[in-house]
Amino acid sequence: MGADMAKCFGQYSRNVDEKGRIIVPPNFRENLGASIYLVKGKNNRLTVYAKDDWDEFFDKYENQDFDDDDAEKKLTLIARRVSDAKYDKQGRMKIPEKYLGYAGIKEEVEIVGTGRRFDIWNPASYEKFSDE
Repeated sequence: MGADMAKCFGQYSRNVDEKGRIIVPPNFRENLGASIYLVKGKNNRLTVYAKDDWDEFFDKYENQDFDDDDAEKKLTLIARRVSDAKYDKQGRMKIPEKYLGYAGIKEEVEIVGTGRRFDIWNPASYEKFSDE
């Protein structure tokens, strides 16, 4: 993602439909592009990265010395937390069941722009996180 690329800012409340889909704010979709990854993040949140940004982040781990067992373990633990994601024609993103469970998401989410990515939270978890 180039330095002149727009970023994701703001907070949006969204409903989760019966198929586990949420409507992503149009500016977030435009700013990150169509190639995205959904990642299980810290504090039981989900994070959406533009493919190029995630690849740049992940490459740092992938280029570690594989004779180092800790580096290889870290790479594996990070890689298993990532899933390809995409938007449908209505601007919805489907969140896989295991990701919904990880984040404790049921009927609603808070979508929070954090610059070059955005986070998806269970509303109660986000409230607790933001109050700490």
